[in-house]
Amino acid sequence: MECCFMKVDTQLPLYYPLPRFIMNLNISSTSKVLYSLLLNRTNLSQKNGWEDEKGHVFVVYPLEELAQDMDKGVSAIKDALKELRRQGLLERVRPEFGRANHLYVKIPLDADRVGKPPVIRPENQPSYSRKTNPNKAGFPPPNNYTKSPYSNNQRDVRYVDYSYEEGESL
Repeated sequence: MECCFMKVDTQLPLYYPLPRFIMNLNISSTSKVLYSLLLNRTNLSQKNGWEDEKGHVFVVYPLEELAQDMDKGVSAIKDALKELRRQGLLERVRPEFGRANHLYVKIPLDADRVGKPPVIRPENQPSYSRKTNPNKAGFPPPNNYTKSPYSNNQRDVRYVDYSYEEGESL
């Protein structure tokens, strides 16, 4: 694939919208891309007036087409659809026998509130370097290690059990 640098007048290629809220969800990347694809198809359904009697816009997108468009297997698409349903972002309804499922893509209520991104500031962490004085040699800070009174692999005689049963040996 040959690529070129973008310039001020470069036209963008076709792309799918990926909402910001979906990046914070604990779902697979396949589910995120699938949601983006379904959201794009929902936009097309809005323009074509595909809505049910309640006014909800639906999408008709067979599994085989979804798998082909995403270059995935049908089972991977089914798993991604299940993830989206568990998150409440998708509802599948079978209208009548023999007709394709209607997919209702949902958007969270707080998704339309776009604010400023949070300001990320550096954390104030203590410095572990030592300050040097030209007249005095610096010593590293103490590590607050206290030596055990039972060092040198000596056992505490208070906790040694010397009782043995008959027939046992040391």
